[in-house]
Amino acid sequence: MHTPFTCANARYRTDTAQGHPHGAGHVRGSVLTAPLVTRPDTGDTLWLEYVAGPEGTMFWIMWYDANGQPRLTHSAVMDRVNLDIMLHRLGYDVALQNALDDPAIPAPTVSGMPHHEPDGIFPRMPRHGSG
Repeated sequence: MHTPFTCANARYRTDTAQGHPHGAGHVRGSVLTAPLVTRPDTGDTLWLEYVAGPEGTMFWIMWYDANGQPRLTHSAVMDRVNLDIMLHRLGYDVALQNALDDPAIPAPTVSGMPHHEPDGIFPRMPRHGSG
């Protein structure tokens, strides 16, 4: 078994030199201070993580079980530009981009929110250019 809340494959790995810990006593690597989603029935958590690889800083979204072991065997790595596109399309671009741009700004948390609530992950922020 490997270090909880880390994942690696032939090319990429959770970058534990950056970000926030995955909870008290766990390694760093999370972009946010809390998981994106927590499944109340299993304790599984979904994290937006920094990823180290040959291209420099990248990101992935990784599921971990309640013990911090990865649930996925494949990864979907993205760079900052593609992460920005995804966040914009989901309507959460401002909240998460602020957390990525300035680690001193506390990122929105999800404590107490149901895992199935579409607007329960982060508050909806106005899209750029909208009133």
